Amino acid sequence: LGKKALDEGADAIMMCVDYGHSKGPWLSPRMFREFIKPALEKQVNAFKRKGGFTILHSDGNIWPLLPDIIDTGLDAYQGIDVEAGMNLAKVKEFYGDKICLIGNFDPRVIEFGSRADILNEAKRCLNQGAPGGGYVFSTSANASICLNVDNFILMLNYVKKRRSYQKARI
Repeated sequence: LGKKALDEGADAIMMCVDYGHSKGPWLSPRMFREFIKPALEKQVNAFKRKGGFTILHSDGNIWPLLPDIIDTGLDAYQGIDVEAGMNLAKVKEFYGDKICLIGNFDPRVIEFGSRADILNEAKRCLNQGAPGGGYVFSTSANASICLNVDNFILMLNYVKKRRSYQKARI
């Protein structure tokens, strides 16, 4: 389906597979290398041969799997699940020069946070992800249909004003 989407004009394919939960990966790094990595590499290579970018979405704390995930040649990692303890600064430090990072804004802050909480969370993400480029601002998980719309718009407006955030004062 991804190849067909690229044939129809899509620029990228997002593979949505949750490899982890709040405490860690669903499977060991050894099992990931044996059972998952070959298939993921095959998908990445097929989509890249078609000229597409490849993005992996995974919830959960997948830190132990990241070296193998990065090794597949993916273009971007989306999610960076803050609720599961994934630390954007640490991921950026170790892998920010190898893959585009997308996400890490805590969606719970949108739902329940104050105005100051929204601004602080946005600043945290931009300060940790933006330096040197290779970061796309996003929530770490899907925003709920019941989200606080005012907080969501505040978050978007804050980031919009810092659109070229790599060079801007955050």
